[in-house]
Amino acid sequence: KIESITKILKYCSQRMKKEPNTLERFIDFCDFLNMEEKLTEHIKIEIKFVDDMFNFFDTVHFSLKGQTKNPLHSVFSTFKTDFQSSISLRDLNSEKFTFILHQKLKKILLKIQKYHTICTMFPDSIQSKEIENLLANVKQIKNKLEKMKSEVESLKHYQEVVNFKGNDFSLFYQVLKEADFMSNLFTSISQWNRISTEINKAPLMTIDIPVFITEIKTIHENIEKMKEDTKTENVLLNQLSEKVNEIY
Repeated sequence: KIESITKILKYCSQRMKKEPNTLERFIDFCDFLNMEEKLTEHIKIEIKFVDDMFNFFDTVHFSLKGQTKNPLHSVFSTFKTDFQSSISLRDLNSEKFTFILHQKLKKILLKIQKYHTICTMFPDSIQSKEIENLLANVKQIKNKLEKMKSEVESLKHYQEVVNFKGNDFSLFYQVLKEADFMSNLFTSISQWNRISTEINKAPLMTIDIPVFITEIKTIHENIEKMKEDTKTENVLLNQLSEKVNEIY
């Protein structure tokens, strides 16, 4: 137990002496210090246990390989000194790295706001010639949002570690839903426009009726699900619903 605690304390002292030079390392440094505060209480309990054992050894006149007192007090004293130095180092660097964190939050928020604007702008009609281009565009946005997830989670963690309330990213999770809705809507509209063209131009005998029924049913189910998921009226969704219900 003495050997294990000594190794832990020496490792912690060594790690706390490394001055962070990037935001990521500063967050890791602060996170480690936060953990050290909790660890300290556990170490005190362990040291008391060893003290009690040495007191017991004295009582029964037992010697532990020549040791007559708990050697952990000296190591723990060094650890506490290093810990206080690390707190000072953290406080010294806090303003600089908090500013860097704030700049990162501002940068990512601008991207999120841009995607929010795009994902809440719709054409006036399901007959719009831009539907296919808009569908391709929103699929790209969804991919970008997916790639942003890890960065968002990291920035949320950074804020928690340094107790900085900059952005809870509620808008990001809202935009994820908006992009999903837009993608599903444009996909259903695209499918409907294709089916509608086939009905109007192709001879009835050439239409695969079972496939036609399945596709209409799928579109109708998607429409109902979108109506349940969205909290606001959407003109395109209403138009699509009216058209599909005419033959469903």
